Amino acid sequence: GNLHGLYEQDTSVDIIAEDFLLFCKLAAQNNVIPAGWNWGNCFDEAAKLLPYAFEKSDAKEKWGGENVFTGMLLGGRSLRLTGEVVYGFSCMGPADMSAKEIAGFKCMGSKIRGFEGWQGLVSKGSEVLENVGGVELWKQLHSKLFIPRGNY
Repeated sequence: GNLHGLYEQDTSVDIIAEDFLLFCKLAAQNNVIPAGWNWGNCFDEAAKLLPYAFEKSDAKEKWGGENVFTGMLLGGRSLRLTGEVVYGFSCMGPADMSAKEIAGFKCMGSKIRGFEGWQGLVSKGSEVLENVGGVELWKQLHSKLFIPRGNY
């Protein structure tokens, strides 16, 4: 499988931060971030939520059942559809991705992981972090993250 974040066997705070950065960069690139977005507030919440797995059952408990058609009919967007817009492909997996979608996703991931670890990214990759809160906010978020053993 393709495990990430807390599900990755040898996960670390760096991996969690890099995966969340990829999500944020793709959300910005795919115009999912609303005007006036406050990255500081986002990271305050992220620091509380990222250390814990968030399963489908958690989403149902928090927001109720999901009907992907409700967002289309009533305006807004379902959580699943938002994820598909952010990542640029269906949750059904890469099998339905075009070559262009695969290349775009891999390119963004390579940009993030091309700095030889988190410290390299925050010291040399300020342009990567610029449109998603900036270096200082990412350093603050990273310093608040932890891996709760046995809680995922």
